[in-house]
Amino acid sequence: MKKIFVIVLVCAMLFLFSGCDNSKYFEDIEDYNEVWELSGYGAKEDGALPIFPSEIKGLDVIDFYCKYREKLPLGEEIQVYLQVRYDDSEAFEKENERLITVARSCDELFDNTDLSAFCVQSGEGYMWEYSLADDIKSEIYYIFVKDIPKSEILFDSKLLPKEYDY
Repeated sequence: MKKIFVIVLVCAMLFLFSGCDNSKYFEDIEDYNEVWELSGYGAKEDGALPIFPSEIKGLDVIDFYCKYREKLPLGEEIQVYLQVRYDDSEAFEKENERLITVARSCDELFDNTDLSAFCVQSGEGYMWEYSLADDIKSEIYYIFVKDIPKSEILFDSKLLPKEYDY
């Protein structure tokens, strides 16, 4: 009887863990708002996370993707990457001013001294939410990662914080 119980328990656990992998991948900018409807981001207001623009229509989006993987009961793996070029220097400055109001300066966490860094989350609960601004190119990288091993990061690893060791 004990043997049967153990076999049933093992089978149930295998079924539970194998059937609960819900993966999604977005790269079309038309899906930008849908990305923020997924769970696992932690505290956020309506719409996008604070560091990200609430709307990207009209922006010169160079690259965008969201890789999402729900691993019940363990939580989610998420990486959101958005790279925007601001052709208008006034718009670039306005966006930098917005970032200063929602995040703290965290240049010391990055090796790349050519970029200005602003962080909302910096490693707490394996979550990083930050932006990196390139003043020369007038580009801003908006990044959110949660529980993603470094080997699975899709963007350039030079954009990761020095302390990112997951």
